[in-house]
Amino acid sequence: MSVVKSGSRLRTASFAALGSGLMLLAGAGAVGLGRLSSSQELPSAVPIEADYPAPELSFVNLADKRGSLSDFRGPAVLVNLWATWCPLCLAEMPVLAAAARDHASQGLVVLALNQGESQEVVSDFVERSRLALVVGLDPHEEAMRLVRTTALPSSYVVDAQGQVRLAWFGAIDRDHLEAALARVGDMGGLP
Repeated sequence: MSVVKSGSRLRTASFAALGSGLMLLAGAGAVGLGRLSSSQELPSAVPIEADYPAPELSFVNLADKRGSLSDFRGPAVLVNLWATWCPLCLAEMPVLAAAARDHASQGLVVLALNQGESQEVVSDFVERSRLALVVGLDPHEEAMRLVRTTALPSSYVVDAQGQVRLAWFGAIDRDHLEAALARVGDMGGLP
């Protein structure tokens, strides 16, 4: 009988320890998540180097005129695939707008290609957010198919020769984007 009681106590103590450990992990996770959401900081995407021809991406702008990636050939074009329903896309927009503003004199163009949404939805978002980027509509998500991704946001830096030099999937923060643009400069993209 003492063996059964001892085993029972051992099992009870084990379950109590396991339960306490799980509660401790859950509490630590909640604190970590609380910190993440309260500071609005997200882990940043990290660009990878690439070297392949950029596909010819076509779009319709918000004025209902056709355009393409080749219309923007210059030192560097940052192509961003995004949607208004994508929280990471929206979190990244101010970073992209700041880079477009700060590097415009060096010839950087940021082309934000919305994937799959109507002109009305995108125009309303651009107007409300005062988004200062070149915005294109890709209602059939052809860009995603051509660059072979299903991830939003997805971004690519294309150099003056039409080569994709950097790519990343997910939102990027300002520090990582500035480092990426410096790498493009080292590759001969931005002066």
